[in-house]
Amino acid sequence: MRYWINPPTFEIEICGSYDKAKTCEVLHAVGWLLKAENGRWQHQRKRNGTASRYYVLINEAPPETEE
Repeated sequence: MRYWINPPTFEIEICGSYDKAKTCEVLHAVGWLLKAENGRWQHQRKRNGTASRYYVLINEAPPETEE
């Protein structure tokens, strides 16, 4: 399952008060954030001739991690 999230929603709901770049690195390291082919965090998707950017989360819940 993939969830395509627009940047403002990602920054407010997922990152919150944390640094966006660090949040992306952590989520990617635990296998929850998908990196685009160009190496960036945002994926581009075209719909009706208009391109938009999204963050892509995979899986239905955050991965379990041992602390």
